[in-house]
Amino acid sequence: MKPFDKLSEEILDENPWWTYKHDTFVLPDGVSIGNYYYGQTSGSVIIIPRLESGKYVLVDEYKYLMEDYRYCFPVGGLKEGEDPKVGAERELHEETGMTCSELVSLGSFEPNGGLMKEECFLFFATGLQKGNAHLDETEKLTTVEMSTAEIEESIRRGELQDGFALSAWLIYTLKHKG
Repeated sequence: MKPFDKLSEEILDENPWWTYKHDTFVLPDGVSIGNYYYGQTSGSVIIIPRLESGKYVLVDEYKYLMEDYRYCFPVGGLKEGEDPKVGAERELHEETGMTCSELVSLGSFEPNGGLMKEECFLFFATGLQKGNAHLDETEKLTTVEMSTAEIEESIRRGELQDGFALSAWLIYTLKHKG
């Protein structure tokens, strides 16, 4: 047996957004057997929308596990087999009511490779047109407009703590410096 060879995979539970799994695998010593429990999704998308004014659109969303509101960019799960660009357009419209004339891919990242098997696709949206949001029953949020300075100050003050948003902002700002 080779280290990290998967020996078994078991689905523990499923819902429309996640599959919870348990795998057994060969530990690095090549002999012992380990257990790994994790979630798997169809992927996710996060969108950084920028208005013509130069401000960015974020959502101030109630996060059940945090028992409070948190700033984030529009983000959501992909449906099984859904193209990430289509998913990004859908999530932008659902959470903000906005549509965009330009949606540029900025790549992807792994939100938490120790707990989740998931790839998050990052998009930058411009040419925004306002409309009505279509929130699902679990969402309670409002849109917020912030300048670059306001976003960065929110990060410094610890108000913007969402890992998806922090990762997206870092990738976006690094790509726009070069």
